[in-house]
Amino acid sequence: MMIDTSTNMKLSFINRSTQVSEVLPTCLVDAQSYTRQISETFDDILNQLETYKNTSFIDLDDVQLTDNKSLDHLIKESFTCSICRGLLVRARLLPCGHHFCRECLYYWFKIRYTCPLCRTYIRTNVSAIHVDNFLDELVDHGCNEELKCQRKQRKVEQASAILDCKYERSNSENLLRTVVESYVQTTAYVDSTQTNVRTNSS
Repeated sequence: MMIDTSTNMKLSFINRSTQVSEVLPTCLVDAQSYTRQISETFDDILNQLETYKNTSFIDLDDVQLTDNKSLDHLIKESFTCSICRGLLVRARLLPCGHHFCRECLYYWFKIRYTCPLCRTYIRTNVSAIHVDNFLDELVDHGCNEELKCQRKQRKVEQASAILDCKYERSNSENLLRTVVESYVQTTAYVDSTQTNVRTNSS
């Protein structure tokens, strides 16, 4: 009786070892690809840090953008990127209404495709050029040379340029889809309304 139990345990161990050896190569491949992905992301972050090495970041609380303190506070509150905590540069507007710097959003999207603030899933984003132009004018007419210099340096960042290309096509496709869906819904609504009117008239 004791021998049977011992033999069963050995067979069970051998079966488990066989199962592990069958699964192990798959696990190793997955671990290697994950390690490669982490390494690429790490390299991207190092490149980003290298880009920012010569950029001086300015605490907006230490800078007055306008002579009017209330307006100054409102501008800082409305046009500050919540990722880098600086004035928006190449602002991107998300469908949820939040906006961020293009470069900041590019690196955020490498982690996840959600809004950094409300966590809404994001499929598209658009350039908020009017916000960018307003902030350019505001900074250019201001007296803080460091802020002007920082903005110029941030304007030449190119890693995120792919967002413009990628989302121009995506936004066109989504716009077309939205127009078609809206047309279908409107047509269905008109048809159902006409049917109800005919039914009620009879």
